[in-house]
Amino acid sequence: MPFGIDIQEDEILSWEHGILENLLADRTTGENIIWATDDYSARGEGYLSLDAIEVASITGENNHIIQPRIRKPLEEQKKRIDEKAEVFTPAWICNSQNNLIDKVWFQTSAILLIMIWGWNANSSTME
Repeated sequence: MPFGIDIQEDEILSWEHGILENLLADRTTGENIIWATDDYSARGEGYLSLDAIEVASITGENNHIIQPRIRKPLEEQKKRIDEKAEVFTPAWICNSQNNLIDKVWFQTSAILLIMIWGWNANSSTME
């Protein structure tokens, strides 16, 4: 099922295996990740900077709260650049950075993705 530019949280919630819950899990604290921004604080309790993101906070009637950067108003994008140094990083740069880390950590690169005029998953098994 194609998602387009936005992730449909309700669709992910409908899948089995607790995928949405896993995406919200903070592996360091054992709790859910936090909002870490005041951008949603006007919604009240549960949406403050240090509040954990709960499944109910982003599904159902709250399904479209989290938006990709490109869908946010230009003014908000500029504000986030100024205040948080938030910028768009192209996927190929992220992949290159990850491959450099993999090369140091695993002594090999392209553990997960190989970019050859598009994205191909690496089908080999990691040892």
